[in-house]
Amino acid sequence: MNNKLVRNTVISDNISDTNTVTPFLRNSHCIICGKPFDTVRMGKLYCSAKCKQFAYHHKEEIFQPENIAGIGINAKPQTFYLNEFQFYDKRQKSLKRYNELKNKKAQWELFTSPGLTKKEISELDELENELENEIKSLNLKELSIEQLSFIKSLNPSIEGISFCELVASFSKGFFSQLNLSPPDQYSNTNVNIKNKFINHCNLIAVGVIKFVKRPINDRNEN
Repeated sequence: MNNKLVRNTVISDNISDTNTVTPFLRNSHCIICGKPFDTVRMGKLYCSAKCKQFAYHHKEEIFQPENIAGIGINAKPQTFYLNEFQFYDKRQKSLKRYNELKNKKAQWELFTSPGLTKKEISELDELENELENEIKSLNLKELSIEQLSFIKSLNPSIEGISFCELVASFSKGFFSQLNLSPPDQYSNTNVNIKNKFINHCNLIAVGVIKFVKRPINDRNEN
């Protein structure tokens, strides 16, 4: 989202979508649901009357961050390591398969399903040795690189298994906001999280946020 807010300006009488927000905001996406506009326009904030109405009833939640020093749209270049995404993604997929095989084995022991094949037994043994003990008890959600980097931006110092434990601690409500689609129930939406995530994705799209491989001499043991 190439939103540029010109501060210390006087709000004009020109009305686009609203007369309560500065018309100096050049916007490429709806600030509520993230839907892209056909063209970047100055002063256009919403894609529909529904989003505009929602914004009207949640003014403080949506616009307060822009009035607080150090909070709001952050266009500072940021770099995230692809290795961290690969670390998490591999363990999430391995843990999911590990639990599937464990459940199948448990059901067989209760005579409610066929037993594991030789290939599955071998796979289960490999996963048992491969996964760290701290990981096995976690419930890891599948994350896109955008979602993972957003969480990482909120907790930049946490890595490896500790990061996996952090992700597992978040609620379903938190993850439900990490998307670009309009909220199903506006009244229950955490606008700040959703808007920050939309902004994060658009910073990725315009190249402000980049993903690189961690330099070999900068890798930490996880």
